Amino acid sequence: MELNEEQRKLVEAEPKGVALIKGIAGSGKTTVALHRALFLHRQYCINDDRVLLATFNRTLINYLQYIYQGIAEKYKEGYANLFSSSQDRVDIMTIDQIIYHYYNENLQEESIKPLYMNTIANQTIMECIRDLPKQYRNINFLGDSAFLQDEISWIKSCGIREVEEYQTVDRIGRIRPQGDDAPQRLPKKSEIRQVIFNTMIDYDRKLEEQGYIHPREMAARCLVHAKANPSNKYRHIIIDEGQDLTRVQLEFLQTLYGDADGYSFTLIMDIAQSIYSGAWLVKGHSLAS
Repeated sequence: MELNEEQRKLVEAEPKGVALIKGIAGSGKTTVALHRALFLHRQYCINDDRVLLATFNRTLINYLQYIYQGIAEKYKEGYANLFSSSQDRVDIMTIDQIIYHYYNENLQEESIKPLYMNTIANQTIMECIRDLPKQYRNINFLGDSAFLQDEISWIKSCGIREVEEYQTVDRIGRIRPQGDDAPQRLPKKSEIRQVIFNTMIDYDRKLEEQGYIHPREMAARCLVHAKANPSNKYRHIIIDEGQDLTRVQLEFLQTLYGDADGYSFTLIMDIAQSIYSGAWLVKGHSLAS
């Protein structure tokens, strides 16, 4: 994993707040992320300062940890540690792992656990559909359980907590599978948005009665708690595959660093690769948003 000159400049740049690094597939973005984590750890961490390398894809996490250890050994002399002890202070985790641990430590109720079983999710949304008043049955796609689950997931991914916000927000980024007749855009201030939001509330209630919480709802609750109780746990945060993260995930990660001189928050991404409907940094959403 030798760095070229352009990559080395990115890796060894002085940390100054928020930074965005873009690159196409195969350009070495993950290599830069790994080297950057090591460099910041060795050169810009003091005492108990920590570095977080977060990624979206859980299948890559073991590979990233393995490669990082190899880089750390190879560059032990090149990135001599100026400030911190020799103890490893770089955490490599998926965003889902980070949020799950945060939820367990701060919010979890013993009787409620995250829902990862599609059968229960499907059964519950179908119960919600059956409970819809008859006057809404003329809206054809309200019977489409996949559409409703996708839209509920999107609402939660954006951190939308009130129906008034959902009624006025631009619905950007919906990805329609082949054969999906549901609309890609929903009219603002419409009956359909009101019904969808009400269905989401009913869905959450039914899940909780069964002892479950939607993973995106879990993340949204963690964000609310983290904003009220910022931890400043990390001096430097690097996000690989940033194009796939939701707004809630991005804002949650921001609560974990100090946002002061000498701290940094680096987002590494390839917009062209994003395939998730809940991803925030799609066309129409800037990093500033």
